[in-house]
Amino acid sequence: MVFDYDELAKIVIFCDRKGGFERGMHYAEFEAVLDRFAPFVEYAQRSARAIYIEVDSSLTILSAVFFIVDFDSKGFINENWNLPIDKVVRNASNGPDLGGGPIRLACKSQCPIHYFRQHLWDPDISQGQKHFHQLKKLVDQNALSISFREPPSQNRSPFLDDDQLVEKHLAHQVSVQSNTEMQKEYARQLQASIQQQAKEHRLELTALENRNDALLKEIKLEHTRHIAKYVDKIKGLQNLLIQERQKATRFKDTVTKQAKKMTGLRDYFEHKLDQYHGREEEYAEVIKANYKLEMESRVASATIDLKEALQTRDVELMYHNEQEQQLKEEIDRLQKENAEFVGKSGDQLLSKMAKKGLSYVTYQTGAGHINVPPGEVSQFLEDPVAYTAAYCEVTKEQYEAWLLHYQTPVCHFSDESGLCGENIERIGIPSDFFVGESDRCRAHNSLAIADSAIRAASKVSHS
Repeated sequence: MVFDYDELAKIVIFCDRKGGFERGMHYAEFEAVLDRFAPFVEYAQRSARAIYIEVDSSLTILSAVFFIVDFDSKGFINENWNLPIDKVVRNASNGPDLGGGPIRLACKSQCPIHYFRQHLWDPDISQGQKHFHQLKKLVDQNALSISFREPPSQNRSPFLDDDQLVEKHLAHQVSVQSNTEMQKEYARQLQASIQQQAKEHRLELTALENRNDALLKEIKLEHTRHIAKYVDKIKGLQNLLIQERQKATRFKDTVTKQAKKMTGLRDYFEHKLDQYHGREEEYAEVIKANYKLEMESRVASATIDLKEALQTRDVELMYHNEQEQQLKEEIDRLQKENAEFVGKSGDQLLSKMAKKGLSYVTYQTGAGHINVPPGEVSQFLEDPVAYTAAYCEVTKEQYEAWLLHYQTPVCHFSDESGLCGENIERIGIPSDFFVGESDRCRAHNSLAIADSAIRAASKVSHS
């Protein structure tokens, strides 16, 4: 892209996940992305780090903004993203010197407008100012093909006039007089350089502090999560311990009650045994009689209940059979109506399509292209293989056997040793195919087998 000699080239550079430069573009192209004319599919559903720089005609970086861009699921920039880069650049503070004096720098640690601080990020200024060094190298190599128009030339006379001689003389005097001021200027520049280096160090310290604060917050958050996890686990174990103690208490109470009950039963049966001692036969007869009466009563009651259940089941079965018969009749009626409706509607539709000039052509192996009449479309759809076999004037079984032979032209004779599998000549027409001959090799076709059988029989008769 070509810029005027007094115009600033505005560039946007995207960084990869490791901090290196991934792709660059002119700001006009980035504005097209902002206007949702072109998506970045590779950045879909994530945030990307980018750098905005301004370069003059001498390929010197004057401004830099380190910002973050959010993309949606389709690769377009999020509609809620709105960072006024021009405004941030105009209010940016001084940064490091990249060859043309301190640049205007805006990043997370040095944001001129605090509201937009969350949309910025800090460059890596350790290890020899990694990002700034890469930026300067990228611009010096002119990897983005930046070019500027030449300034308009001014026609000057090759001879010096009187005014120019005077100006040259005055300039010589001024240069002589300025020798005394050079030391002051050098001291001022030295002081400015010291202040710039101090500012860069403060910026680096601020970036490191922000990075350390973020890391500390992350560690604290992780520690808090671990503490909460262990607290929940301790509470769960405490609740489980309380429940187990309650279960143990209830079990102990149950055991105590059962022990008391067993003691009472033992005392009761010991008392009964003392009462019945010597009268065993009398009580045994009484018990037998009571047991017999109780069993007869239970059998009679169960018989009545079973009879009532059988009667109810018979009624339900009869009602179920009637409903089943009605449903079968209804299904038969609906199927007939549906078949009639489908046949009529399908025939009508096919007739209309045929009148409009449409024809129904299908390609089937062995038959080629078949022109199906409208009245036979339903027959073809019901069984395409049978329809094709009839068209080829063979049976369905013969056509299926020919199709298997056509797809795999090998000998299909098999015995105890397995399938023969020898390659044979392919028969291209189904009507020329004969099962037992066309699908077998010369050694296994039916004629050869019959001949072998006749020879064997003749040998047996001669012997």
